[in-house]
Amino acid sequence: MAKRLELQIQGTSNFAFDVEGEWTPSRTFDYRRSDAIAPVLSSLRDTWTLRGCRIKTTDNSTDSLWVSVKAFLARFEDETAHPTYVRLVRDPDTAAEVLWTLGPTDSYEDVRFDSIEGEQDSEVEDASWRVTATFTIVVSAQLKKADANGIVGWRQQVSVSYPFGFRRLQWVTTITTIEGVSAITKAQNFARIPVSELGGDHAYDTNGPDGIDYVYDNADEQNSRIPTEVQVISIAQQKAEAVGVTSGQGSPSDFAHVVTREITAEEQITTTFAMAHGPAAASYVATKKPSGTIGKTVEVDRLVLGQYERTWTQRKAANAAKVEVRDDIRITITGGHRAQIWRAITGGRMPHHSTGSFKWWELTADISTFKSGSEDIDFPGFFSDPWKLQGNASQETEADIVGERQSDLSQNKYVRQAKLVFRSNVPDPFAGQDLTKAITDIFRSSPRVKSYTRA
Repeated sequence: MAKRLELQIQGTSNFAFDVEGEWTPSRTFDYRRSDAIAPVLSSLRDTWTLRGCRIKTTDNSTDSLWVSVKAFLARFEDETAHPTYVRLVRDPDTAAEVLWTLGPTDSYEDVRFDSIEGEQDSEVEDASWRVTATFTIVVSAQLKKADANGIVGWRQQVSVSYPFGFRRLQWVTTITTIEGVSAITKAQNFARIPVSELGGDHAYDTNGPDGIDYVYDNADEQNSRIPTEVQVISIAQQKAEAVGVTSGQGSPSDFAHVVTREITAEEQITTTFAMAHGPAAASYVATKKPSGTIGKTVEVDRLVLGQYERTWTQRKAANAAKVEVRDDIRITITGGHRAQIWRAITGGRMPHHSTGSFKWWELTADISTFKSGSEDIDFPGFFSDPWKLQGNASQETEADIVGERQSDLSQNKYVRQAKLVFRSNVPDPFAGQDLTKAITDIFRSSPRVKSYTRA
């Protein structure tokens, strides 16, 4: 009697049982969890249970039966030749019409032989496992229902927080695709935060080439399998200023931009510091260079770490429209009293104290004159009678820069110094006055001069 329905198992040559058994199909369903209103099918698994599948001998020999049984079981023991499909064929001896295939040809994947159990043949009990071998086989396969993008499963969690008042956006996504479609590729396209759409003040914390970190669950690197399940995280952090990030590859992990201003009566010193660590760090730091004249630049590149630092210093007079001049004057006064001499007396007598003529008054003035933005410096004027400048004992310097030279002259600070010695023979030039204050006032009120020691 010809078989009406035959189960065929894929192999070098498809295997078929000598006597068909009873076939019972079943189906289970999975739905996308993210669809809250109407369920959307993501995959289903078909399971076939076949009972009473018989292998029998042609020579009624038990030895021949076991050769056939072992050959049948060996089909499942070689992982490289393991069956990839099973199918039902109607009227195999005549029409040979394939009714249903659990396997890649009908878009199934993950074909599994869940169990193969031997059983007693109820119809020919005396022949069981002597002339016939009867099995119950359970086989199943998954049929994924993908959308237009090849995505079968999509589950996403979005969280928003505000550390220090700045928005932190995080997406956690789980993606499943059909066999042959890379879940990683889909994650790169659909699971990353579009940071460029959030404005220029957002940057990736997940700053790989795609703005995501991911783990794929069904990896098989040994066999170069295309992963179909991936868990993805994408994080964007808002900054206090524009950082110019448009992609993960252009997003450093750390940013720093510090501007320090030191203001004195004479000048303003501005120090700008920029640092970045990670991809595109150098280009980010370069955008923070201040405009205007730079007096000094310090560069630190930690190349192994991908960290770049720049410090720029700018100096500017406190009032660019008015050149500031400052005089520091220190006064020392000696002399003006009688000369005193102590003479030793022989014969064991006490020393003799003698007073002589009056000594001249001697005034020493140490002068430092500072000027911002110009090295053309005048000294404060000096007075004449009764004070006489001692030219051979006095000295002065030309203008010199205080600190580091700046390329912008208006940012430089200069100083000229002089040490002047005056003498007077008047008994008390400033009777009843504070000598130091009186002399300093005269210096400051007198017309300024280019030089003390040159005519």
